[in-house]
Amino acid sequence: MSRVAVITLSSLLLVGLIASVTFSFVSHNWGKNNNQKLAASSKAVQAICNPTDYKDACLKSLATVRTDDPKELIKAAFVSAKAELIDISKNSMVLKELEKDPKTAAAVKDCKELLQDAIDDFQRSFDEISKSDMTQANSALENLKIWLSATRTYQETCLDGFENTTGDASVKMRKVLQTAMEMSSNGLAIVNDLSSLLSSLDISSFNKRRLLSTQVNRRLLNDDDGGVLLQDSEQDRRRRLLTTVPIVGHHKGEVYPEWVDGFRRKLLEATTLDDDLKARANVVVAQDGSGKYKTIEEALKEVPKEGKESFIIYIKEGVYNEYLVLFKWMTNVVMIGDGPTKTRITNNKNFADGTKTFKTATLSVLGDFFMAKDIGVENTAGAIKHQAVAFRAQTDKSIFFNCHFDGYQDTLYAHTYRQFYRDCRITGTIDFIFGDAAAFFQNCTFVVRKPLENQNCIVTAQGRMERHQPTGIIIHSSKFESDPEYYPVRNKNKAYLGRPWKEFSKTIIMESQIDDLIQPQGWLPWEGNFALDTLYYGEYNNVGAGAGLADRVKWRGVKTIVYDRAKKFMPPTLFYNDDWIIASGIPYQPTLSSAAGPTSGIDEDPNAPAGAPSSFPYESSSSSGTTSHGGSLSSSGSTPSKSTPSTSEDEEMEFEDEASNDDMSGNVPDGDEPSPARVEPPSPSTSPSSVVVSPSVSPTTSTNGPSPSPSSEEVSDWLPPALAPEPGPVDEADKEPPITSPKPKTNSGSKSNIELSMLLSGVIMWVALLI
Repeated sequence: MSRVAVITLSSLLLVGLIASVTFSFVSHNWGKNNNQKLAASSKAVQAICNPTDYKDACLKSLATVRTDDPKELIKAAFVSAKAELIDISKNSMVLKELEKDPKTAAAVKDCKELLQDAIDDFQRSFDEISKSDMTQANSALENLKIWLSATRTYQETCLDGFENTTGDASVKMRKVLQTAMEMSSNGLAIVNDLSSLLSSLDISSFNKRRLLSTQVNRRLLNDDDGGVLLQDSEQDRRRRLLTTVPIVGHHKGEVYPEWVDGFRRKLLEATTLDDDLKARANVVVAQDGSGKYKTIEEALKEVPKEGKESFIIYIKEGVYNEYLVLFKWMTNVVMIGDGPTKTRITNNKNFADGTKTFKTATLSVLGDFFMAKDIGVENTAGAIKHQAVAFRAQTDKSIFFNCHFDGYQDTLYAHTYRQFYRDCRITGTIDFIFGDAAAFFQNCTFVVRKPLENQNCIVTAQGRMERHQPTGIIIHSSKFESDPEYYPVRNKNKAYLGRPWKEFSKTIIMESQIDDLIQPQGWLPWEGNFALDTLYYGEYNNVGAGAGLADRVKWRGVKTIVYDRAKKFMPPTLFYNDDWIIASGIPYQPTLSSAAGPTSGIDEDPNAPAGAPSSFPYESSSSSGTTSHGGSLSSSGSTPSKSTPSTSEDEEMEFEDEASNDDMSGNVPDGDEPSPARVEPPSPSTSPSSVVVSPSVSPTTSTNGPSPSPSSEEVSDWLPPALAPEPGPVDEADKEPPITSPKPKTNSGSKSNIELSMLLSGVIMWVALLI
């Protein structure tokens, strides 16, 4: 019995030793694999977050994600940002408190609407990258850039609505949205850097393909195909496109790409656009009763939800006093009138009477792929009512042909997305073209009207606030002229091409006629030195008495751009793909008229912010003081300056550096810009009293116009710190250590050896007992 007991005991011991060794071996390898996965995930997260301006927010948002797939990490970043906005919209106690206050209730309502717009754009960005075929990566990335840029703009517009309210509502809301804005900025930065990011990670994500990025082209590499060109040269692309779709002169029997719907095929074949549009109208509106409806609002009720085919509304001659909104689901709507002076849509909502600028527009369009032709839109409130928008465009890939937009202050609000204006006429006084869209104006006329007695006039106030945003106002082959009533007072109530509404404001004027109504300085400061080093204002080959460059302001951000730079702002490059413009059938010039402009000279500084600027000595402009966006500008005196860094007066002018490449892509070469993440918002302050009409809000967070009262509170947020150093090489001590997983322990091999020796001893003992 004792022998049996010993054998049994030995067997149990052997089984235990085998189980122990097996468990140890499995656990060791599982731990090793897990550590490797964590290390790879950490490396991927670090790489994803590297190009962002708010790395802490980026790392935190991806801290729980366990994957090294960059596509999944980017999707996770979008989901995280969307969740943050949903939480704010539904659960923010600040919003709930402000909603109870009658003075801020309207701003809260607008803010919730805008946050929903941002949420929707994060969702469609998520959907786009989820379904993205990487053989068409560039097109997908351009969509993502535009949509993610809009998420940031909507949050800023939300904040703008609180600027003229009493108390500290604006400060509270900025604090509430701070993380969400950082995440929006990060998402845009990640997408801008996506191509180079995938190659740097050296991982097989998209079916073992890598996206490689250069300034010139991107190739999709595959193990068996040796490389597929993602972005053709401009010449090849134009040749390919012109073989299928004519720009001018439509011919029957042509073969059209699949993106041209049935209606647009008819447009391309029609002898005249007018006849075809009116004949094929889905709804006719006429005040005399000859149409189906007498009001446009009634006709809009027939627009199908998320329509894929063009829905045509023919509006006959007449003045339609209506307040209209085409909602987001009203896609592919086409409006045609009998001419911009015959078919008129008017209203008079305005800021002075209590409506937020965002909601004063006579016509607001939110649905994508909108097209308007031969229509006039006007806000009749007049200069005395301050901000009064005629038209607000929040519509992607929208086209406006032979339209008039008339008003005074803040006439045309090019809010977000891609927009193309051809043969249009825009009139106004102060900042009468403003917003943060990627807006291109071709063969248009900008008419400056007579302002109030103490006001100056500004044509543009572009609102780009992030260095990564692919947005700006581009004006080509157009004309700046004076209304007959304004011309006699042009030297008293001075006119300027533009001023920076936001920190990275971008406006380009090319091959246009600028009459003598524009002051020799050309551009006007917003307030003090704000944005003078970060804005980008470019002029190329313009003519006219107001086009001279000798006396232009000498800010770092004001550029005389060269031909090679200027052509990058034309639609084929600006929008990456101009097929949607060609498909409309309207007249269109895709290239510059000539290369007769400067081919060398002052251009980009590789150490300057997004597109801006070689180094210019700063000189105080002789122009008059400024106000917050759309604000009343005094024609005399000056405004108080803020502590914003300026370029040294003895700094030498630098010439073009081809290493920099600022176009409208939003891509920024390494080291080109200081990181906004380092900027600390200054303490709120109130605008000082002044004999001039002074700004009511800070430039970076202003509404689209000032409060009528010169003594309104002013909150200064997000300004560069005083005497901020120029960007330079990062000191090694200041670099953030990379995030890595713990290394596997090194004694695992010896532990395994001991366990194997014990197992061998047990086997020998068991065999000996059996013998």
